[in-house]
Amino acid sequence: MVVTVSVRNRLIWRVTSQQIREHWSVFKPYLKGTLGTRDSWDFGKGNEPAFCCPECGRYYPVFTATIDHAVPRSLIRIEYTDSLFSNWFVGNTFKLKRTGMISVIPFDTDMRALRLDYRVDEMRGIVQCYESFSPGTVVLEFSVDDLMENLLDNLQPMCAYCNSCKGNH
Repeated sequence: MVVTVSVRNRLIWRVTSQQIREHWSVFKPYLKGTLGTRDSWDFGKGNEPAFCCPECGRYYPVFTATIDHAVPRSLIRIEYTDSLFSNWFVGNTFKLKRTGMISVIPFDTDMRALRLDYRVDEMRGIVQCYESFSPGTVVLEFSVDDLMENLLDNLQPMCAYCNSCKGNH
């Protein structure tokens, strides 16, 4: 699981989508449908980062991308599990491990991912992240809903037209 956090270590959708466009080379490997796409394209102003829309198959400059949820937020169901093989979608159900590792990319200049352990407090709907050597000290906390909204594993770039036509599908 991979997320990016704001300056104040919060999960904010506006920041996530902005970070993806501004730091494309960092986030591209984590997004759905971006493997195998060209890194750059000349749209008339010289080579610039490009993405291929998964719906229409056309290439666009990254700065024009709308960042879309592959599984719409309103349709996501959470299933908490202790299974070793989880933290992915099966249809609209996200199988979230109760404890595990998460990569957090902070909102700063070097954009290096921090690997943190996490545990889920199901009663409160909270994910608590901590460093491996200090499990009693929570360094980051956010809601499961915010995690699902900002989880890079469920995000994909789309052109504005296809994203507006897609709706909640």
